[in-house]
Amino acid sequence: MMELTEGLPWFCAAVFTSAATFTDLKSMRIPNAFTYPAAAAGVALGGVSGWEGVKTAATGLIGAFLMTLLLHIAGAVGAGDVKAFAALGALLGLGETARILAYALVYGAAAGLALTAVRGRLRALAAGVLHSLIGLAVLRNWAIFRVAPGGSVLSFPFMAAVFPAFATVTLQNFG
Repeated sequence: MMELTEGLPWFCAAVFTSAATFTDLKSMRIPNAFTYPAAAAGVALGGVSGWEGVKTAATGLIGAFLMTLLLHIAGAVGAGDVKAFAALGALLGLGETARILAYALVYGAAAGLALTAVRGRLRALAAGVLHSLIGLAVLRNWAIFRVAPGGSVLSFPFMAAVFPAFATVTLQNFG
């Protein structure tokens, strides 16, 4: 039988992920009113296991924040996504949150390619990627991958990829 200290963080993460996905789909925003309490709940639930649990929650929070901050700096995710992953890190720990992020990136890339193909822009995307890679090889400058303001970039709520990623990892653990 699963112990309360194991199941409760996952339940809280499921409620948080559902609410964050709903608001992200509706408004492309994840409110701080969701992320901060979820992160605090993760640290508090870690505290049930003592200082070791608090350290695990804090490591998850900080590690997940830093991983997604890199994606935010690259322009791949919004600030709300960074805080959402920090909250998931506090609730589930760094390892589980990294798995969710990995699946979310794969699901998001697949969705982005599908949307690009539906819009008839796949050839333009391939040419842009090839141009960037050649530019990187010649100029040795990562800035070439930054999107110019006002550029024609496909954007969709990242939580649309996070939700199925969370479901995948949850089913792998408990299914």
